[in-house]
Amino acid sequence: QRPGVVDAYVLTVALDSDPVFAREAREAERVLSRRYGAEGRSLVLAGPDGARDDLPKGSIRSLLIGLARIAEVMDPEEDVLVLYTTSHGAKIGIVNHYGDTGYGIFSPKRLKDTLDELGIERRLLIISACYSGVFVEPLAGPDTAILTAASAERNSFGCVAENDWTFYGDALINNALRKPQSLADAAREATLTIA
Repeated sequence: QRPGVVDAYVLTVALDSDPVFAREAREAERVLSRRYGAEGRSLVLAGPDGARDDLPKGSIRSLLIGLARIAEVMDPEEDVLVLYTTSHGAKIGIVNHYGDTGYGIFSPKRLKDTLDELGIERRLLIISACYSGVFVEPLAGPDTAILTAASAERNSFGCVAENDWTFYGDALINNALRKPQSLADAAREATLTIA
């Protein structure tokens, strides 16, 4: 944390063991850290991707621990959390599933309560999952930007184990956010690409 400087803290997490999510979370961390100058202030929780199996996996518990650590070191008055999650989704939240070792649902209420409890008010939340629009209303606020892969009533696409990206991750992170354009313009570009 650098006093007087708006520092970004990037956390990317794959909450499912399908390798596409792990690959996407790892590359998303590189893109977002570079874009927001967060080298040295980023964390990836992605687990196995078919090539390496010794990496820290994403889980609800590890996500909560990661957020708590960021809250310890960031200045809530000036710094920003950039959270990117990728997984399957349901109409009640993000699905966490790692074979027989972890499963559950991370709900919008739980994410909101966690961020509120930790005092993380300035945030960019990018949620790539089916029905991820369920996060918008509960987490909306004057210091929060939320981008989701789908509305609360629709699924998203590209969750195929052989893929390097989901459709949304590819459109937003791999393409639009690599360009020197505003977040709003990148979001519009990704929406048009998906359409």
